[in-house]
Amino acid sequence: MLRRCLLPCLFLHFALILPDALRGNEPVQPPKEASDRAQVERLIRQLGSKEFSERETATRQLEKIGPPAMEALRAAATGSKDPEVRRRAAAVAAVIENTLEQLVIDYRSLGLPMPPKDAPLVRYEAGGGGLVNGKVQPKVYGLAFLLKTGQG
Repeated sequence: MLRRCLLPCLFLHFALILPDALRGNEPVQPPKEASDRAQVERLIRQLGSKEFSERETATRQLEKIGPPAMEALRAAATGSKDPEVRRRAAAVAAVIENTLEQLVIDYRSLGLPMPPKDAPLVRYEAGGGGLVNGKVQPKVYGLAFLLKTGQG
């Protein structure tokens, strides 16, 4: 009989099927071309514009660029002299950090293996439902891949 175990995958709270493009071994890299880096740096500077519409446009464009902008956004969030740039860069970085693409990058950076393509994704009860101060707590659920671990 095959034993089965659950492999919790934090990054799967956002998707039921991991796209094939994200199952590969190639992590998303920061922009390599000077023009791409220059665009990210220009948009980060634009986060401190006097014009609200320019700040909002830069925010949306940086979110659209996604993980390739993370290194520059993190640097701006901690090192910019402009408090508006620091605040907005941190906010954009937080949005990107919670995307499936960035979560897969972070997962890989921990050296964890990606699940096989045929591994079913399951939801499991991870806690909750008990009484705390006389109030029933909501149940907590997690997502994981169901893996075959061998003969047992």
